[in-house]
Amino acid sequence: MKYVRAMRSNLGRRALVLSVTLLAFIGCGAGTGELSGTVTYNSKPLRMGSVVVSAGDGTVVVGQINDDGSYSIIGVPSGSAKIGVSSPKPKADNIHMRKKDEKAPAPALVEDTSKWMSIPEKYADFKGSNLGVDIKAGKNVFNIDLK
Repeated sequence: MKYVRAMRSNLGRRALVLSVTLLAFIGCGAGTGELSGTVTYNSKPLRMGSVVVSAGDGTVVVGQINDDGSYSIIGVPSGSAKIGVSSPKPKADNIHMRKKDEKAPAPALVEDTSKWMSIPEKYADFKGSNLGVDIKAGKNVFNIDLK
């Protein structure tokens, strides 16, 4: 009887130690964060484009730049991250239906080009942009001022 109680006690302790160890490994993960801020170029808000984040674990996440220059990206893995900013020139939409003998209409713009601002191409590549941030679990603010 004493032997059975000792075995149960050992099994209980082992299960407790294993549970605590597993919880420590699962609970100690770095998690993810939300990255937000404003993108400016020569002190003016960049009104269209995207922000690309390359996390230290290789994950790449993208967020759109809003009309006021703000951006927000959720699910960014915690740790060191590199940042890229892209603002490609809007293109005309040349796809349209017409009859064989009809003249093609003038191309319609996909986006309002008056909002677009050209930025140096070096910022589009997060490897060469020299922009970086340390992401922590929760909310992170990183304002991007391009020159």
